[in-house]
Amino acid sequence: MDQASYLGARALGFGAQIQVTWIDNRPINIDGLRRFHRNLGHGLLGGRIERSPLPFARDRWVYWPGPDDIEIAETPRPRADLLAWSNDRARLPLDPEYGPSWHLGALPLEDGGTAVSLAASHAVIGGLGIIQAVADAASGRTRHLGYPRPGSRTRRQAVLQDARQTVASTPNTQEALREPILRTLDEFGLGAEIHG
Repeated sequence: MDQASYLGARALGFGAQIQVTWIDNRPINIDGLRRFHRNLGHGLLGGRIERSPLPFARDRWVYWPGPDDIEIAETPRPRADLLAWSNDRARLPLDPEYGPSWHLGALPLEDGGTAVSLAASHAVIGGLGIIQAVADAASGRTRHLGYPRPGSRTRRQAVLQDARQTVASTPNTQEALREPILRTLDEFGLGAEIHG
């Protein structure tokens, strides 16, 4: 489903997103919010999508710890402005491939409270996933998802790995895909290596 969501967003130029907004009746705890932000990037939100060089292959997840920092509004606003601020946060661009695939913002409220908004691309995380990501980050739990670093494969490695994975994951259509895959690999000068 993540792959389909990503392909749809890539084709349309926009995609579905998830946003969670909450209010704390206390002033902003910058250190706590930064720790929460860091934990999000080392949890279920700690990845983005890297496109396969092969047009028919599945794209892969790579490590991405998130934006450099939290966007904190400089001017406090009344609670009556909360919906408008939340809508403004939802309009900020999200890109599951190039980033940011998620972002976190905070708004000081005139009455001394704080509003926090987390928005994420639906191609990166679903509804239950974002609930788990927020719970994990708030309690200090991080996860090592084993994603490789972006750009960690050469183009040649990516072509070979993705072609092998595509062939191996489609046993019922292997023969139907064999010729187009080998033709594409021949264009890259790698046709003979797919059998290795």
